Amino acid sequence: MSIIAVAALVAAGPAGAQDGPAGATGPKPAATAASSTAARKVFLGVGGSYIASRTDCTNCDEEGVYWDGWAVHVDGGLTVNDRLDVGAEIFSTHTTTAGVGMRSNYALAVAQYRPWASRGFFLKGGIGMVFFRGDTYVEGHGTADVKTRGMGVHYGVGWLIRRERRVAFAPFAGHYVATLGDVQGSDWLAENVVSNNWVAGLTVIIR
Repeated sequence: MSIIAVAALVAAGPAGAQDGPAGATGPKPAATAASSTAARKVFLGVGGSYIASRTDCTNCDEEGVYWDGWAVHVDGGLTVNDRLDVGAEIFSTHTTTAGVGMRSNYALAVAQYRPWASRGFFLKGGIGMVFFRGDTYVEGHGTADVKTRGMGVHYGVGWLIRRERRVAFAPFAGHYVATLGDVQGSDWLAENVVSNNWVAGLTVIIR
């Protein structure tokens, strides 16, 4: 009888061990929470781009001034889920024409959204401040050193390559707009100055 009883206990033991975890609900929410937390990662992006610009104002005689040059940017933030990233961006441009140079520094809150989680295509947008400084030429008044600030807006598209790797690459194209308001020179006033900047470049992203 004792041998049969021991055999019965041994046979029932594994079944009891399987029933216990299967019936328990505690570990499941913990595993779900862990996977959700793991999906949220900090990212850092650094890149460069070619930029073509057009600056205009409401009382300017000419139909805008065209520039070209280069830009660099740094992005940082949080991956919310497999489609959405949020963070901040510093975008710095340097453009020249006829030997006259201008610099614009954008400080933006940005968001990047992937409509399809399984593909690299993304939409990006941002809004914040822009700080402008440069030699500004006004016909009939010469060149003056101008320093001002205003509102900056950005929107663009791109494609994320190696999106599931620690290091990814993102070619992109976009439009940065700087609304600077009225800009005062030594003996002139440019009203409602707006700078449109079209860019194409590449970002290296580390997660």
